[in-house]
Amino acid sequence: MSEEKTITIEVTKDFKFAHRGCDVVAYQAGTTVEVTPRCAEIALTEKWAKATKAKKAAPENKAILAAPENKAATEEAPPAGQPVADQSDTPNE
Repeated sequence: MSEEKTITIEVTKDFKFAHRGCDVVAYQAGTTVEVTPRCAEIALTEKWAKATKAKKAAPENKAILAAPENKAATEEAPPAGQPVADQSDTPNE
């Protein structure tokens, strides 16, 4: 499906749907799929599927990893309940 909005449904009964009136797609019971709003409307009305809460995907421009300035703080954090050691740029003498 192209840039069109989609709705996530959980298929409860096998059914076929003709997208744009000519592209027939078979949906199997027990699967969770993203479909067009029109397909979802019909499937829900006919009780071939039930609505699900879709998880939003992370935007493509979002950083997947932590920012470098935050990374050091999380890696060097002491276990809970232990004091923080003094940090220094020079090696221990």
